[in-house]
Amino acid sequence: AGRKQEEQFREDVERIIHHDIKGPLATLFSLTQMVLEEGESDALMNAFPQVMVGIQQVIQLIDAAEPLREMEKGVFTPAKTPVELQFKVTISIQAEADCFSESARVFGEAFLFEDMFMNLGKNAIEALPKGGDVTITCRTDPDTVYIAIHNAGAVPESIRNRFFEKYVTEGKRFGTGLGTYSARLIAEAHGGHIELATSEPDGTTITTSFPHCDIR
Repeated sequence: AGRKQEEQFREDVERIIHHDIKGPLATLFSLTQMVLEEGESDALMNAFPQVMVGIQQVIQLIDAAEPLREMEKGVFTPAKTPVELQFKVTISIQAEADCFSESARVFGEAFLFEDMFMNLGKNAIEALPKGGDVTITCRTDPDTVYIAIHNAGAVPESIRNRFFEKYVTEGKRFGTGLGTYSARLIAEAHGGHIELATSEPDGTTITTSFPHCDIR
């Protein structure tokens, strides 16, 4: 039974990594295709920083395989490394409040936090009604850092109670139901919490909270 469970852990983590790695690989492909089509050295130099970021994301996702396996087993212990939670703003995201403040600092593995918020942000953008925004808000108190990601779309009622469970998805052609599950694993492994609030009039807000790290 133990060996069978171990094999299931491995397969589940592989599915999570395969799911998460598609985003940065698709971006890398689009950037290289653009450079080839334009055929200019300036285009290559302009795309180079984004290519570097994409390569780094792929490497980090591969590195996340073993930590995610340990999270599935409940034996993962994150490093006591201070991580400042900051968000890069794109055209479809509005970051507000203390998202760029040094006060939004937690302990843990930076690349795992990046993977978690990449997944949550991607989900929010995919569920966004036409013309809407994804808003990231951050706030801190002496004990806790809160990060809320909001979009105007509502989660279908049929999956609201199981939103963070494994393989739960609806309405996504290539969805695996692993993005929110891995986000829950990462949040809880870092001593945090993740919750969903959703309704037709108010949209969807996913709030993560983590113990505040104050090393000053």
